[in-house]
Amino acid sequence: MKQFLGIVICLTTLFSSLPAQAQWKKLLKQLEPKKETQNSNQNKGSKTENLIFGGLKALQGLLPIGYKEEMAIGGAVALEAVARFGGLFEDPSVEKYIATVGNAIALTSDRPDIPYYFGILNTEEPNAFACPGGYIFMSRGLLKLVQNEAQLAGILGHEIAHVSKKHALETIRRSKALAGISEVTLTALDKDPQMFDSVVKEVVNMIFENGLGRTKELEADKIGVEFAYRVGYNPNALKSFIELLKPHMSGSRQFSLSKTHPDPKDRAQNLQNVLSQSNYKGSQSLPLLADRLVTSLSNIKL
Repeated sequence: MKQFLGIVICLTTLFSSLPAQAQWKKLLKQLEPKKETQNSNQNKGSKTENLIFGGLKALQGLLPIGYKEEMAIGGAVALEAVARFGGLFEDPSVEKYIATVGNAIALTSDRPDIPYYFGILNTEEPNAFACPGGYIFMSRGLLKLVQNEAQLAGILGHEIAHVSKKHALETIRRSKALAGISEVTLTALDKDPQMFDSVVKEVVNMIFENGLGRTKELEADKIGVEFAYRVGYNPNALKSFIELLKPHMSGSRQFSLSKTHPDPKDRAQNLQNVLSQSNYKGSQSLPLLADRLVTSLSNIKL
């Protein structure tokens, strides 16, 4: 009861204070490169080369891949996600609901001190992504498969875990794009926009095409379950949702989820081992909140 009350209080508080879709649009507009005038003498680069470039000169001498660098890289990757997967699904009520649950999880995460942005991609392909800096996306197709709010919390917890553990940043620090670079600062990116472009492209390929790797995905499952459990959700829900994904990751029509994530059977077994630990005993009685999910999405045509 205490944990369930925590869900109610946390979500009620957040629901009254979350940014709406207009702020998502404002954020994306800020990230978009400015159009060049006909008389401009600036070099014409790719979209990602010019992205956020205007803000790079304002900051100096930061630590290797610090938060502001992470935001610059993540913002570019977020724009690519929106462009690649059909744009944002625009419905203020469902967006607010997803962001409410997501921010509740983020507040209990191991990295609650940064802002998180939640968006729904307008594509039928089931998938979810976490871009560096706290940009979290799930697709309309994936949302249609979710059966209850606890499953939604587990999915968002998994993505928040990627941001919390800085999985993408950890990988690119060892990448060829940064070979010979001792530190990644906005100053360095300012001096070498091609390096910024290379880093962004590498993160895009990693997140959308190749995946972060089995170890990091299984770790995100484990940590995501814990984040959702801290709020009071049933931690078994993510395992049940992953088991639903199997038909979408086999056969003739395989989605990108099968390229970027381990086999659902492998993930489900890993989570079963995690859930058998003593700190999750008795968790079966924790709420799934299927009715609240249905109510929140009842008037939405996904």
